[in-house]
Amino acid sequence: MKDNADPGSSNIEVSDRDYCLNIRADYIIVHGIQIEYGANGPQGAAMLRLIGSHNLVENCSVKWAAGAGFTLTGNHNLIRGCVFNYNGQLGFGSGNANYCLFEDCETSYNNFHGGKTYSSGWEAGDNKVAFAKAVNFLRHVAIGNNGPGIWYDISNDSCEVRNCFTQGNNGSGLFYEISYRLHATDNVMIGNGLNSGPESWGANGGITLSSSPGCIIERNILIGNIDGFQFREHPADHRRNRKKVWQRNTGLEPRSADPEQYPRIQHGRPGQRMV
Repeated sequence: MKDNADPGSSNIEVSDRDYCLNIRADYIIVHGIQIEYGANGPQGAAMLRLIGSHNLVENCSVKWAAGAGFTLTGNHNLIRGCVFNYNGQLGFGSGNANYCLFEDCETSYNNFHGGKTYSSGWEAGDNKVAFAKAVNFLRHVAIGNNGPGIWYDISNDSCEVRNCFTQGNNGSGLFYEISYRLHATDNVMIGNGLNSGPESWGANGGITLSSSPGCIIERNILIGNIDGFQFREHPADHRRNRKKVWQRNTGLEPRSADPEQYPRIQHGRPGQRMV
């Protein structure tokens, strides 16, 4: 043991459960539950699972899970005032959810367990939302995750990110990928992407759009990120970065040493301030 301590005088914590609370129901209220530690694996069961519709999860906390803290599937659910921090793979994951809202929640410091971090090019960090329509974030906080801050990936549509704050995430502050019609407005993204690494595929801006048409990005503040705003396009993908609207955003100098190396973000329409 550490410092040659006597095992007989020490407490050893062990977990062998891959979930703690599994909810498969509609019209349920879950309030004030606190969960710590779990032996769940990556991209699998979370310690707190919600599968259903018209549910409310409020003021709950899931920390120190080996995999994901929380997973969501279903329609018209509200997740309010919850904290999913210090988990092994990511704070939460969501697949096949529609018309759901994460309001006043936090997902910080995820994917940092010693000797067992996961690639942010796969699924790790703050969260991952996939195959969703109108899964929205309001006043969400994401700080210091090993991966993106707020991440949508694959076939999402009509999602909104409003009044959120992301800082110091190793990947993008907000990453919207292979999806449609994001509205990102009135957010603050500071110091993201500084330790993104090659597994992030170059997605390390304050806000990154990848192969996602029909988006509106407005009134955001982007400060000290590797890049302020990024378009990332896959040449073989049919979902092109067309019909974007970028307006009334404010940014300071990116952390990139030479702005000429990053022409994606140098010029916008007249009257706009690009990072």
